[in-house]
Amino acid sequence: MKLDTFDSTRHFRTEVARRAAFIPVIMNAILASAARHLAFVSGIPDTISEAYHNKCLQILIPVLDDPCDVLDENLCAAIIILRQYEEYDGEFLRGP
Repeated sequence: MKLDTFDSTRHFRTEVARRAAFIPVIMNAILASAARHLAFVSGIPDTISEAYHNKCLQILIPVLDDPCDVLDENLCAAIIILRQYEEYDGEFLRGP
C-alpha cells in the first residue's frame, strides 16, 4: 500500500519519514510496518514487528486514553501507518 498515492507532495515519503528520527511513535510504527511487510513479501517468519508495534502502542494508548489530549498530526500519521501494519495480517492482501 502506498500512503502517498493521492498526495503529489509525498508527505509520508518525505515529511513523516523525516519526523521519525525525532518522534518515537512514528519511528516504531514505521519499523513495525516495514518488518511486517518484509516478512510478508519474503515469506520469512515475522519475529520482530510485534515488538515495534507494542512499543508504538505503549506511547499511543496513554495519549488516546486522556480525553483532554488532542491528537496531533504525528499521532495521526502513526495511526495510519499502524493501520497499514494490520492489513498485512488479513486476507485483504492475500486475496481469495
